[in-house]
Amino acid sequence: MSLPDILALKGLHPFYLAALAERFKVHVDPQASDPAGFAALAPRIVGLAASGESKVPASLLAQLPAPWIPPMPQD
Repeated sequence: MSLPDILALKGLHPFYLAALAERFKVHVDPQASDPAGFAALAPRIVGLAASGESKVPASLLAQLPAPWIPPMPQD
């Protein structure tokens, strides 16, 4: 079984990267080094890992799949 793909922004502490790598296939900042490759990867991304000081540009979020939010139950 393959691990789900997540995107990690630069600057994330190695301790957190190691913990994430136990459960996810972690891609560290691929959009900066390989924009074409990231375009192919982006639809598979299920999460984004960043530090409190990270800046996540809207242009990056626009390339990621929209989150699935379950419908609210009706009373």
